[in-house]
Amino acid sequence: MTQFCRRLIGPGLIDPVLSRYVAPVFEIHNALGVNWEEPDPFYYRKVLLKIFWDDQEQPSVLTPLGDFFCIGHSIPGNFSSFPITVSCKPEERHRYGGSAALNCYFPMPFQKKAKIVIENQNDIPYGQYFYIDYELYPKPIPEPVAYFHSHWRRENPCQGWAPELQVNSPEVNVPHLDAKGNYVVLETEGTGHYVGCNLSVAHFQGSWWGEGDEMIFIDDDTWPPSLHGTGSEDYFNHAWGMQDNAFLMNGSALHESIIPGYQVSYRFHLVDPIHFSKRIAVTLEHGHANHLADDWSSTAYWYQTLPSPLKSILPVADRLPTAPAKSSGQVQSPTSSHSAYSDDQRTALQAARERFFKYQALRREHLERKIERTREYSRLNIEQARALRHRYDHQMGQ
Repeated sequence: MTQFCRRLIGPGLIDPVLSRYVAPVFEIHNALGVNWEEPDPFYYRKVLLKIFWDDQEQPSVLTPLGDFFCIGHSIPGNFSSFPITVSCKPEERHRYGGSAALNCYFPMPFQKKAKIVIENQNDIPYGQYFYIDYELYPKPIPEPVAYFHSHWRRENPCQGWAPELQVNSPEVNVPHLDAKGNYVVLETEGTGHYVGCNLSVAHFQGSWWGEGDEMIFIDDDTWPPSLHGTGSEDYFNHAWGMQDNAFLMNGSALHESIIPGYQVSYRFHLVDPIHFSKRIAVTLEHGHANHLADDWSSTAYWYQTLPSPLKSILPVADRLPTAPAKSSGQVQSPTSSHSAYSDDQRTALQAARERFFKYQALRREHLERKIERTREYSRLNIEQARALRHRYDHQMGQ
């Protein structure tokens, strides 16, 4: 599918009556004076994708249109994975609301009927072009059928206990032996298999957003979970941070080197699905032991039997992306939002303050020594220059 959602800023030079013979929007640069229109920057979050299977009254797929296709923050970029691809022209890439071709290849079986709904919750008209390929069979699919599901979630900001602390600093290495406070990618009951997600992060601090472990609880898990990883970049199958690569099953749809602090990562479990018989909870720490307070949003993809779990979605105002500050490209970091801290957290915060004050004092001492050394060099240079001048004057006098 491809789509548009644009405001008309000024009159164009093409007669609107002829619109039945020409495209309703024009891929012509505004500077040429033929038209003047601007895309709504956040329509990828304002337009919803809903899919209903068989006789379901609630949708099995409920996501913003862009996030379903890994367009986090409403910023498209070119990438190609096995189930999803996005393609943009160079001038539309990495800009809010840029035009793009969106393709999805997830198998989506159904028994009786399928209904795909695009719901424009914007105040601007929206246009949609699409192809839907489907096959009909003479006999029903053998039961039980695992139906395709997808759901979007967001926390802005995540409840971090110390967002002012740097990732990988010793103070954040506190024990976290449960999933309390973790970001929840997916939580559902029934029988099925989880096949992946995309994660959009707007990082406020200026260091790095990762290092949070994934914890995936299956069926009757308490602690420890069936799957417990070692860091966000490891879950997304990268290392030493996320790279600007897009592979079949994992990668970056938007890399933070392009827009500082903004990352969209994806990981698909198509050859390694995570099966569940009763329930599943896919969670990620936001920073070490959930110390960071960034803007996280995610889209989960999974299959399960009907009836679908009842899911809701945030209103439009709460779905809009966090835009970077114009001056720095970064958003101001929030301060700790917890009203009560554990003993480990209080100890970590106090240790960080003490280490910072000690570091400040050592740095100030080092700088003062450098300044004094520079002054000494300057004094010696002045004395040497005076001596040379005196020698020169003496020679000239002779």
